[in-house]
Amino acid sequence: MGDIRSLKIPDEVSFRTKPQIAQAMLEQAWAEGLPMKWVVGDSLSGNSPQLRNAIHRQDRYYVLGLGSHHPIQIAASEQSLPLKTLPQHFASKDWEQLCFRIGEKGLICYDWQARRIQMPNDEVGEQWLLIQRSLSDSPQYRFYLSNAPDDASLLDLVAVALSRRPIEELFEEAKSEVGMTDYEVRHWHSWHRHMSLVMLAHTYLKLIQYQQREKKSIAPFLELQPA
Repeated sequence: MGDIRSLKIPDEVSFRTKPQIAQAMLEQAWAEGLPMKWVVGDSLSGNSPQLRNAIHRQDRYYVLGLGSHHPIQIAASEQSLPLKTLPQHFASKDWEQLCFRIGEKGLICYDWQARRIQMPNDEVGEQWLLIQRSLSDSPQYRFYLSNAPDDASLLDLVAVALSRRPIEELFEEAKSEVGMTDYEVRHWHSWHRHMSLVMLAHTYLKLIQYQQREKKSIAPFLELQPA
C-alpha cells in the first residue's frame, strides 16, 4: 500500500464511518436550503443513534432500516423485547397487505404493520417501528424505525420506506450509463471531480427523460384542440 500522503487527501479530512459521512452531507444540504423533509436509509444508517438523533434535531423525519438484534420497548409498557422476536406476538389481523410495485408476474405485495416503541439510548423517545413481512410460507421480516409524527398513517410510512428502491435504481443507472464506477484516479480531488461530473451528467439525462415523457403525456390533448 502506497503512502496515503501521495493521494493528496487534505489534512483536515479524517476517517469517518458511513453514518458520520451521511450526517455531514445531510447537514450541508440543509444548510444550503435544500427542501428535504424525509431521510431514508438501510440498517447501517438506522443502527446509528447518532445519525438518528442528528436528523431529529433538525426537525426532519427519517424512515431507516433497523437491525433485528436491537432490544425495543413497546410504548406504554416497561417490557423490553428483542426485535427479532416481536412479530411472533402479533395476531394475523394485525397485519395489512399493501402493494406498491408491479413486477413481471404482477403486483408485488407485503404485509405491514406499525407500532409505537421506544429505543434505548435515543433522544427521540417514542417513535414508529414499521415491520414488513413477506407473503411466503416462511416469512421474512424487515424492520424500519421512524420519528414521523404519531398521527402518521401506515400508508405514508410504507411509501417513504419503499422510496429507497428508485434511489438505488438511479445509482445503478449512473453506473451503467455515465460510468460512475469507471474511474482510474490517483488523487482524492480527482475522484471527487469524477463523481461530480457523473452526477451532473446523470441529472441532465434524467431531466431530458422527464421532458420527453411530459411531451408524450400532453400530445393526445393537443391533438384534440381545434385548429
